[in-house]
Amino acid sequence: MSIILGDKNSENKFDFISEPTSILFTSSKDKFVFNGKIQSSKLYSDYKNLKNQINRFEEKDLEMLAEQIEISVKGDQNKYDSINDQRLKLNQKKILFIVNYAISNASNPLSAYISYKYRENINKKYLVKIYKNLSDEVKDSFYGGKLSSIF
Repeated sequence: MSIILGDKNSENKFDFISEPTSILFTSSKDKFVFNGKIQSSKLYSDYKNLKNQINRFEEKDLEMLAEQIEISVKGDQNKYDSINDQRLKLNQKKILFIVNYAISNASNPLSAYISYKYRENINKKYLVKIYKNLSDEVKDSFYGGKLSSIF
């Protein structure tokens, strides 16, 4: 879910995972997203940790992309191909991390969410395995249903 300060196209958008409990959100008007904090939510804490792990893969990929662009300007095709191979391997590691997380945390709704979010990059047989492994409660969740609808 998102809490948006202003109209629906506003940059002041704070994303969080909802759960059936009281959640306290605090922030300031001036630095709405930067100062935004969710309290009393284990699921949000898990979400932040998972997001940080995935962001590390994505930041490294951006660093390598920048290097790859510089190399392409210089015309060094071998170095360009080498970096491209490294980026492909990094993306595979990220997807394997996500699959492993989803399988290892079958009763956490984040497993269905993250699997659905990255569904285009995850092999369909892994998506099926993830879904079959989910707890009944997670299968019946919003993202559990969305995950089941893709196969």
